[in-house]
Amino acid sequence: MDQCFRISVWMFFLVGYLRAAPVTSSASINCHMNMDDLSFDDLEDVNCKTVTFTYPTNVKTECFAAALMHFEKGFADAIEKCDSSQFEQFAIRQTKETLNQGLKQKQCMPQATCNFNQTVHGEFADFVTAAKTFVEDFNTYQQLKTE
Repeated sequence: MDQCFRISVWMFFLVGYLRAAPVTSSASINCHMNMDDLSFDDLEDVNCKTVTFTYPTNVKTECFAAALMHFEKGFADAIEKCDSSQFEQFAIRQTKETLNQGLKQKQCMPQATCNFNQTVHGEFADFVTAAKTFVEDFNTYQQLKTE
């Protein structure tokens, strides 16, 4: 009787723990990047006229990882070189970190070394628009991949 009670207590804790911390499978991993976390809207007024930004264009799906690294590096340069307020620096840093989190999810994108066309622009706003378009394309690809 005592052993049945002990087993039922352990089962209660085990089932409770598994429901609280479910095991994730590769099929349940969310590869979608949240546009709100990227805070592109907060980057519209950043003053960054002294830096020239390059970004990839016409990115193929097998080159998503390389393009994402390029955008993340561009935001890192913006943190160092742009003359911006603390709020703008925080928004740039948040965008960079969110892109970095996307890079850590290697199962979400093919890993390939890629050569892509690059367009040079002096405006930070153009760089942000290109990054936003890239993330939208990435999210569309992820959505189509899961359907």
